[in-house]
Amino acid sequence: MEKINLKKAYCLIIDYLTHRNAPGSSGYSDDVQFLIEDMMFLSDGKPCDPAAWSDWIKSVCKTKMIYDNQYHDTFLTFDEIHAALVDFLKEYAYRTNSDETKKFIDENISLKKDTPLYNVNQAEWIKSINKIVAQDPSEIPFLTLIKKRNF
Repeated sequence: MEKINLKKAYCLIIDYLTHRNAPGSSGYSDDVQFLIEDMMFLSDGKPCDPAAWSDWIKSVCKTKMIYDNQYHDTFLTFDEIHAALVDFLKEYAYRTNSDETKKFIDENISLKKDTPLYNVNQAEWIKSINKIVAQDPSEIPFLTLIKKRNF
């Protein structure tokens, strides 16, 4: 079973979330869009919000059942990445008290066969996997535009 490193796995979830949360789609969520923007990389290769990377590492460690200080050189299967993604989003929804994110998870992230969007979610997941696996390692999703947030 193929495995990819942490950074590629992080790029995979950014790509998947970006496609599942496309503006104008029925499941679009402003809260998820804010998270995606926080996850993007700056031109220096660091995440816009280091806390998003840290939260991703915590979810990976929980999924792999390893200590937070043991994640270096960790490789993940695509099933492990998906499990970490679900945990990552659930923690984000809990921390931000976002019902919108909870709904997004239920409608757009589930890969359970008994869910209405299973085929769409599965197809998008596979599409993102293929894109990231084929991608040059130097290509990472840079944030090119930050939307002004109204608080």
